[in-house]
Amino acid sequence: MTVTAKYDIQINDIYYIPEGTEMMATGDQDGFIVVVYKGQKLYLNELYLDVVRVGIF
Repeated sequence: MTVTAKYDIQINDIYYIPEGTEMMATGDQDGFIVVVYKGQKLYLNELYLDVVRVGIF
């Protein structure tokens, strides 16, 4: 599934995911969506994400 960030998402004190960034969602765990951003696996709340495409590409 491909998702985009609805808002700027703060990763730590320095880095953030800019609004509108497309990411690959690999699944969910404990109520969070697992996404891959620049080679890192992140667990994000679904409220911060919009679904762009669903399926295998």
